[in-house]
Amino acid sequence: IIDAKLNYAAACNAVENVLFHEGLFEDGRAGKILAAVRKEGIQVHASKEISQLLGKDTTCAAIPADTGFSTEYGDNRMSIHVVKNVSAAMRHINEFGSGHTDCIVTNNKDNVEAFLTGVASACVFHNASTRFADGFRFGLGA
Repeated sequence: IIDAKLNYAAACNAVENVLFHEGLFEDGRAGKILAAVRKEGIQVHASKEISQLLGKDTTCAAIPADTGFSTEYGDNRMSIHVVKNVSAAMRHINEFGSGHTDCIVTNNKDNVEAFLTGVASACVFHNASTRFADGFRFGLGA
């Protein structure tokens, strides 16, 4: 997440939205990820559901009312939201995403296969930075 946001925050393949499976809040991993993101200077905008899950210990900015989850910040801000499963994540991405670059971070092979074939984006990755959708990183030069 940190590379995908901070390597070049204004790039079209920089991460703008991160969807967390609800289980990551139950076992505390979401809080650890958010702490690491914040430590690197990323400002987090959260849905109401996330704010409720995090409680009073973590303060997040609101999702922009005018653009919602379609916001492309182009700076060190990103939005986060919670989903129940990979199907909900794919629906969310296909509705609000830019169609440029998306990634799933998981070890669940069934979820990987569903995501890679079900997300309508030009580049879809598994366990990689979205910044890999770049000519230089593809080995095509600058």
